[in-house]
Amino acid sequence: MNAPTMTRRGLGLVVALLLALLATAAMVSYVRSASRRAAGAGSSVAVFIAKDTIPAGTPVHTAVQRGLIVGTKVPQRLVADGAVRSLDEVRGRFAAVTILRGEQIVGSRFTGQIETPRLLPIPADRQAISVEVNAPPGVGGFVQPHDHVSVIAKIDVGGGPRVQFILQDIEVLAVGQRSVQPASGGREATRTQSQTQAQPQDKVLLTLATTPAQSEQLAFAVLQGDVYFALLPAGQKPALTPGRTAQSEFR
Repeated sequence: MNAPTMTRRGLGLVVALLLALLATAAMVSYVRSASRRAAGAGSSVAVFIAKDTIPAGTPVHTAVQRGLIVGTKVPQRLVADGAVRSLDEVRGRFAAVTILRGEQIVGSRFTGQIETPRLLPIPADRQAISVEVNAPPGVGGFVQPHDHVSVIAKIDVGGGPRVQFILQDIEVLAVGQRSVQPASGGREATRTQSQTQAQPQDKVLLTLATTPAQSEQLAFAVLQGDVYFALLPAGQKPALTPGRTAQSEFR
């Protein structure tokens, strides 16, 4: 083999090696550039989400206190339109609609006003008194302003509990919904509007038109026992009943 042939082969090997190095460098540069673009597109952004369902009407500060609104980070491309970046943007406002668990907190879903129950005019010979009743036993979900109800009281007397109508055919002036949960120190913390919470107890707040004597009867029953409400159909006359005790029912 002569020298020129060896020289050509050596040059060919050098050229091939240089081309391989250039291809490798180009590939590394491309991969790094793609990685930088991907990292930029997926950069995290701080937003707020609903940790659990936030019912319509819940004030922002209440949702925050109960841990229903928490901060998190999501990729830039997943940030919802109008997502709040600071809770100051919705401070003092209320949820206009129910916000589901996992939803981002968006300013347009909150309002600065909340609808409150309207009180009907109080008749001249009556006064308004409000009483809470458990929603299931008190037909609270069906009572509306202008309806008429009768009040049943359960009070412990000497021979045991007694259940009896104490008021009948009472006009309802307003209906509102509340929820009650135990607070620190054993007291109850009450908030208007229905709110999701740990083991909530839904109650309905009925405002009734009563005479002064009827107001005393109702307040006494509330303070000394339990009250239930019966919804009267239009035109039904009050019924006189003897009341019920364990002795009268189970002989």
